[in-house]
Amino acid sequence: MVRNLHPSGYEEVMVRNLDDLAKIDPKSQAIRFAHTVGMKKRAEISVRAEERRIHILNPLPKEKPTEKEKKTEEAEEATTEDVVEEAEKTEKEVKTEAEGENAEESEEKTSGEESKD
Repeated sequence: MVRNLHPSGYEEVMVRNLDDLAKIDPKSQAIRFAHTVGMKKRAEISVRAEERRIHILNPLPKEKPTEKEKKTEEAEEATTEDVVEEAEKTEKEVKTEAEGENAEESEEKTSGEESKD
């Protein structure tokens, strides 16, 4: 393990604005955005870093799904779960009914044999 290096092997350099990118050596250094850098500046810096092929240690998050997409996904998951639960209930009911019918048939046979005697 080497001190002052990121596990990826790059030296971390904190970036606060576009001017900080000019000092970066893409072969041995990677950038990390300061927590005070806003989304607009992050986007600009990211574009410039990609042009220079500079590795970004804390890149912009990928687009988060919107509220509507989240609700749609949850609804789809819920419906598939409901279908599975209903199918399991139906199977149980069918088995219970079949067992009940078998029990009735055996009772009829038993009562029928007793009446013959």
